[in-house]
Amino acid sequence: EEVEKILYIIYESADITPYVVAIQYKSVEFAQQNFALGYKTCIRRENIIACKEIASYLLLYGDYKEIDGYWLSLDGEYLLFDTQWEQRVDMHIPESVKYIIPYTLRSVSVKYIKCNKNLKILYGWSCVFFHSLEKIELNDGLKEIGAQCFYYHNLEYIVIPESVEIIQAEAFQNVTIYCNVEKIPYGWDKDFALNNCKVYWKGTWEYVDGVPKPILNEG
Repeated sequence: EEVEKILYIIYESADITPYVVAIQYKSVEFAQQNFALGYKTCIRRENIIACKEIASYLLLYGDYKEIDGYWLSLDGEYLLFDTQWEQRVDMHIPESVKYIIPYTLRSVSVKYIKCNKNLKILYGWSCVFFHSLEKIELNDGLKEIGAQCFYYHNLEYIVIPESVEIIQAEAFQNVTIYCNVEKIPYGWDKDFALNNCKVYWKGTWEYVDGVPKPILNEG
């Protein structure tokens, strides 16, 4: 009965193909394990989408492991889900993680995120619905930030490392962006920052007491 209830919600949502395929190739226990979490913790559609991404990943790559409440791929390189998204205040991405899949990170409680030194890609929509988020430290070595990655947050600013080679369209909204490059790189979409974003390039900002600030032109 519980599985049927979950499946009904899934069929009522958009883009259901990964669910259908997963159910065809996996057991009912698989459906319970990987769909029920989103249904039980929050019926909001974005959590159902998150479960779709998890199901799609597991269908392609197999099982997962759990460390400190995080669901990781067996090799530890993919962050799939945070089971403590309603309780955490500080989030430290596990050191083994290189990729964060879409719709993975969301929270009503997290105020601070520390990215590990090995993180390479924040896929599109991986950090949406972080209404409580006030600060994030992106790591040197990060290569790519996906589309609409930072939407619906409480960030005042974000600092982009020099290592970032690709930023997709509309990656940021409503935030001041401090870049460690002097001009927009070839791999950054011209519309990477929309909706009230302010962008400062290298040489136009500096750290003051550990906080990035625009350099004021005297006179």
